[in-house]
Amino acid sequence: MRPPLQLALSTLLAMTLLLASCSQAPSAAVPSLDPAQTQQALDSVSDDASTVTSAINLSDPVEALTLLAGRTATFTDVGSATLPRGDYVWTEGASDWTWLGASDDLGLDWDFGSPNRHTASLDVNWDASAPTTTVLVAGRPDQEVPQGALATLSVDAVEVGRLEAQVAWQDTTCGTILEPANAVFRGYLGQGKDRVAWDPIELRIFEGDGATTIATRGAVTATSGAHGDTSATGLRVDWDVAVRGPSERDASDCTLSDFTPQDGHVGFGVAGSQRSLGFYTRFSDVNLASFAPSVGLSGGRLSIDGVVAVTFEGTLDNPDGDDFPGENLILTFKGGVQMSLEAFLRKHTMPVNQLSGLLRYVLR
Repeated sequence: MRPPLQLALSTLLAMTLLLASCSQAPSAAVPSLDPAQTQQALDSVSDDASTVTSAINLSDPVEALTLLAGRTATFTDVGSATLPRGDYVWTEGASDWTWLGASDDLGLDWDFGSPNRHTASLDVNWDASAPTTTVLVAGRPDQEVPQGALATLSVDAVEVGRLEAQVAWQDTTCGTILEPANAVFRGYLGQGKDRVAWDPIELRIFEGDGATTIATRGAVTATSGAHGDTSATGLRVDWDVAVRGPSERDASDCTLSDFTPQDGHVGFGVAGSQRSLGFYTRFSDVNLASFAPSVGLSGGRLSIDGVVAVTFEGTLDNPDGDDFPGENLILTFKGGVQMSLEAFLRKHTMPVNQLSGLLRYVLR
C-alpha cells in the first residue's frame, strides 16, 4: 500500500473542489485504460512529479522570506491609510527595523543563515506599472492600495525572486472597495535552474445574471537542475476554476457577504518530464452541510498523456461516513467497465481517512 502523500494523485477524483485545469468542458471521449492501468499511470505521474519536487533547492530564498514573515508587523498597521515606504534595516540588538531614509518605495534589508550569513533585500515599487489609488474600508479612512506593483527579493545582491501584481479594484454603489475585481500575478522564486515560476495567476470576482462568480486560473512551473543535467527537469501545474452562486452585499459598505456556491467547473493539469495528467468536471447541487457534504459532478474525465483514461458522473459524497468517499460517483473505464470511486479507492489504495477529513473541511 502506498503512503498517504502518494495517494494525492490517485484520489484526484475525490478532491474535485480543490483542483482545476480546463476552462471549457471537453467533448465526449471513450475511456482508454482499465482500473489497474489507470492506477499504474497515476503512480507514474506521481513519481515523475516527485523527481522534480524532491530535487529542487529553494533553501536560501525560502529561509529569507520565512524570517521576514515574523517581522512585518511594523509595515502592516491596520490603522495606516497609506502604503509603507522608506528604507529600513533589521537591527538584531533592538529586534526592530531601523529607518535609514525616505523613499517612494519600500526597501528592507536583513541578515539570515547560520553558520554562513547572507544578506537579503526586499524592494517594493508600489507604482511600477500603474499609480496607486484609494479604496473604501468600513470604519476606517480611505486606504491606499496598489494597482501595478513590483516586488523583488535579492540574496547577497543577486535577485532570487520577483512578483508583479496588476489589480483592478471592485466598483460598487458605495464606491471602489477593498475587493479585487481582477488581479493578475506573475513572478518566480529561485535561482538558476532551481526555481518556481508563476505566469500568470489570475483571480476574478464578477456579477451577472443574478449571481456572483469567483474564478481563478493560472500555471506554476517548477524546475530543478540538481542532477547536473545541461537542462533543468520541469513540472508544470495549471488550473482553471469557476464557482458561481447567489450572494449579497453589505448595505453599509458593499462588501461581498453570504456567498453560496451553486455550480461551476473545476479542472487540474500536471505535466512532468515523462508523463502528464489532466482532470476536468462540471459541478452543481453543492450541499455544504457539515454532517453530509456532497456535490454533483457531470462531464468528468481524467486523462493521462493527453488520452482519456476514465470518465465519471454522479454525486461525490460519503453517506456511510467511512474512509472511502464516492459510493455514488460512477467511474467508467476501458470497455465500459464501471465501478464507484469508493470501490476504486478500496481496491487500489489504503484507507483515505485524511482525504475524507479534507473533503469535509472543503465542503463544510
